Amino acid sequence: MKLTFIGLGLMGKPMAINHAKGGTDLTVVNRSQEKVQELVGMGAKAGGTPAQASAEADVVALCLQGEEVIEQVLTGDDGVLSTARPGTIVVDHSTIHPESAKRFAATCAEHGVTYLDAPVSGTGKVAWDGQLTIMVGGDAEAFEKIKPLLEPVSVGAHLMGPVGSGNITKLMNNMIGDVNQIIIMETFALAAALKLDMTVLLEVLQSASANSRQLGRIGPKLLARDFASQTSHLSGHHTSQGHMRWLSEQVGLDLPLRAAAEDFWKRGIDAGFGAGDPIEAVKMFEAQSGVEVQGS
Repeated sequence: MKLTFIGLGLMGKPMAINHAKGGTDLTVVNRSQEKVQELVGMGAKAGGTPAQASAEADVVALCLQGEEVIEQVLTGDDGVLSTARPGTIVVDHSTIHPESAKRFAATCAEHGVTYLDAPVSGTGKVAWDGQLTIMVGGDAEAFEKIKPLLEPVSVGAHLMGPVGSGNITKLMNNMIGDVNQIIIMETFALAAALKLDMTVLLEVLQSASANSRQLGRIGPKLLARDFASQTSHLSGHHTSQGHMRWLSEQVGLDLPLRAAAEDFWKRGIDAGFGAGDPIEAVKMFEAQSGVEVQGS
């Protein structure tokens, strides 16, 4: 199958590279042409506009940030749907509101195109190693068709239900991950104020019941004060928790930890960390204690 991949950002670039390494018949589209040329050097084709790249594609994958960008890429004058053939499958790896996924699916259906929402989980080394988890919502037959295309980038792809279910699942994953990240930052900020050895503390926690994939991922970054090797934006986590608030309101559930996570990310945005890596928010605790979190 011919795959067009649109969006070579923090997640899209490693995914596209793994497609190229896996031998996928790949065309790439991105605003920054430097990234496109890097993929061309690995065997991909430069796609030009979304319309040009989608005319011959069997599958169009999107990995974009924000519903407005996705809508423009799909429905704009040079958008995917202006040239996509009936029977084309759009696989949207973006993390968006479940209702937006349903709306995009309806728009695609008007053109004879099938839309699957298929957000991914796994940042940094997980993404580069092609070990993502993919949560899919949409038509079961279309899902079976695109499953082989997901193998170079994922350790597993799971059909969760109708369109929107992929993003509902991703938001639940994000809720657990966000609360986990925040309590890790709180723990290390408190430990630093108490003058514990941070390096030994991380070693102990990783062999104790507190261990988690989040601890293994962000613990070393915190101790190295590595805020530059960014895998997501703090503001995106706040957006996800807003979507989770909407979901919980649909069923009348008051979820206090979810609410605390949304409030924390909002305070991070107000403190000027919105565009940064989420762990940079540890500086809010450091400002209170006057002590930095860092390894020995």
